[in-house]
Amino acid sequence: MKRLTLAFLACALALPTAAQAGALDCPSVELIVGFGAGGGTDLFASSIQTKLEEELGVPVQVHNVTGGTRAVAISQRASRPADGCTVFAITTDYVLLEVTNAADLSLTDMNVLVRAHVDVGLLNAAATGPESLEAMLEAAGDRALLIGGVGSASFDEGAVKILMDQVDAEYRYIPYDGAKEMHADLLGGRLDLAYDEVGVMLPMVEAGQIRPLVVAFGERVDVLPDVPTAGELGLSLSPPIWRGIAVAGGTPPEAASAIAAAVEVALKEGAYVDYEKGRSLDLAPGFAGPDEFPAVIEAEIERFGAAMAQ
Repeated sequence: MKRLTLAFLACALALPTAAQAGALDCPSVELIVGFGAGGGTDLFASSIQTKLEEELGVPVQVHNVTGGTRAVAISQRASRPADGCTVFAITTDYVLLEVTNAADLSLTDMNVLVRAHVDVGLLNAAATGPESLEAMLEAAGDRALLIGGVGSASFDEGAVKILMDQVDAEYRYIPYDGAKEMHADLLGGRLDLAYDEVGVMLPMVEAGQIRPLVVAFGERVDVLPDVPTAGELGLSLSPPIWRGIAVAGGTPPEAASAIAAAVEVALKEGAYVDYEKGRSLDLAPGFAGPDEFPAVIEAEIERFGAAMAQ
């Protein structure tokens, strides 16, 4: 029995990787990120890069493609063969590209494989402002609230519309190119509210600079136990922002399955786990595999499409 066990272990250790077995016929894999270096999605890609190389048996190179609110990155699919050698880091922003027809190519034509996590959003006021959303609405009276978010026709704009269109109040969405300028305007009193995610805003909350008024979630989150949720306030939830992995439509099933399996392994490893915890991405279950993820995409396209059409 001992010799049999040792022989089995030796065979298991000698098993080829998915790439060596022919599931992925690539000299290397390019992981395209539609955001600049150092951003959340770039850090996500970097956190799984080394483990993907181990699992796939080939080098994995992160390639940042910026411009056009991710339309440039998604257009890269047209020039790449559907062979599994190009992988895309996608986010909810790609759903908004679909809804607003801002890209020539459709997210629904891609083979979406894995959603890694969800990022819970917040409506935030300056620490010196009203202590609740109700108090802010009362203080504003007939004046339109100014609500900041990153990007025009972006996830932030869609999330703000879904939440605020349910409230009896006038508001204007103010798009920003980046969060730092938006945060400065919130602290300086030039905005009433700003939409951003828990992981980004938590240090400012802890420093006493801002006051989160609403968590865009159904249940209270442990790191903000005193902040009411949209669900508690009777508001229909906006979908959370997420990050995930996709390949081109038409990629051979065995190659797509190998990539999905490698990503799932990488999401359980130290580098990614540290990234997830460090950015408060573990507040709610977020993983969705190839069987569930396409349905999530379809539902969000419908939800954001309805909101942005109003």
